[in-house]
Amino acid sequence: MSNGESNGTGLVKSPQNLVGGLALLIFAGICYWAVADLRGMKGSSFGPGTVPRLYVAILAIFSLLLTLSAFTTHGPKLERMPWRAPFFIMAAVTFFGLTIRGFDLGIVKVPGLGLAISGFVTVMLAGAAMEDFRLGEGLLFALAITTFCVLLFSVALGQPIPVYPPFLR
Repeated sequence: MSNGESNGTGLVKSPQNLVGGLALLIFAGICYWAVADLRGMKGSSFGPGTVPRLYVAILAIFSLLLTLSAFTTHGPKLERMPWRAPFFIMAAVTFFGLTIRGFDLGIVKVPGLGLAISGFVTVMLAGAAMEDFRLGEGLLFALAITTFCVLLFSVALGQPIPVYPPFLR
């Protein structure tokens, strides 16, 4: 066994496979719940929920196999997870989703910031996930990629994506 592997003296021979498999099973359950309202197959025609359910089933099967392999195959022990990258990537995706058009829940109102502002901040947040992130390079890249996205989606493709917040139009 190499240095990073579990010694396998207990019931679980690969703790990393166990935790990863269970996490993927939970994710498959959440995905199944998310597509539960979509129609499935009707006769020989596909409904909008057919392919998502198929993918969820495949994910669940492979997750179950990964979980079961933790008891039969020696594998890596559970190591400390680096939280910086997942945190900033999730923050970037969440920020973009909440602010591109904005929303109003009654007690909470988030204004739509448009692609120019939401895109720029999203790229900066995602860039902060890197260990060697440098502010100057991040600002230049965010400006370049945001400009490209505005030109591509709004100008070239004519998509109805708000570019600026309503108070700047």
